[in-house]
Amino acid sequence: MRSEAAQAFEDWLQPVPETGRQFGELTIEARASGYELRHTDDDRANETVSLEDLRETVRFDQHGRYRPFAGERSLPAGWRVSVADTAELMTAVATVYPTAVEDWYATQTGGVDPVPWSAVASRQTGIYASVDDLDQGTVDRTVDAVCDGCVRCPAWRETGDDGTTIPCLEPCSFLVAAAREFDAHGATADTDSLHSSEDVERGDLTDPANRYRVRYSRQASKLTQK
Repeated sequence: MRSEAAQAFEDWLQPVPETGRQFGELTIEARASGYELRHTDDDRANETVSLEDLRETVRFDQHGRYRPFAGERSLPAGWRVSVADTAELMTAVATVYPTAVEDWYATQTGGVDPVPWSAVASRQTGIYASVDDLDQGTVDRTVDAVCDGCVRCPAWRETGDDGTTIPCLEPCSFLVAAAREFDAHGATADTDSLHSSEDVERGDLTDPANRYRVRYSRQASKLTQK
């Protein structure tokens, strides 16, 4: 990680409020030596997790379901990890939210231009090439359905970042896959059955009861009822 980004992030953390500084679903709290990281819902988490085991801990949600993208608002609670210095802090944050500090710093300094949906869509090949032909309404509904469930703010779509959110600098592969799937198979026709099931993996976009597909279908249903 660039030292400038790490230094700027640590400067932003200081002084850390008594309740800790929030970054996504992470709370970062200063200790006598280093920092402690935990879920924002935990005042004090009981299980201490090593930095080496953190990656496996955050791969799954509170109920053991696989999290299909790192920014999903499904970070498990009940753990804490202590780090001794800035280097370990950056490693811990990057384990939970890859590239988040670099993207945050780049946005603060104006050092990067977000990549718009059109640019990402135009470079898709194979089964995903069709997303380049999607109408704006389909794209917008997909973005609303998926990105509302992410801690990252789509800087390629929105402006007005207050400096405390985690920016998203370009549409992710999960969003592209969702757009392709929703366009290929459409919204669920039966509006009375628009209920997601927690038994369905969130990454299984083919299932009509998938959380993100249901969100998309609800928006499409509202459109047809107007």
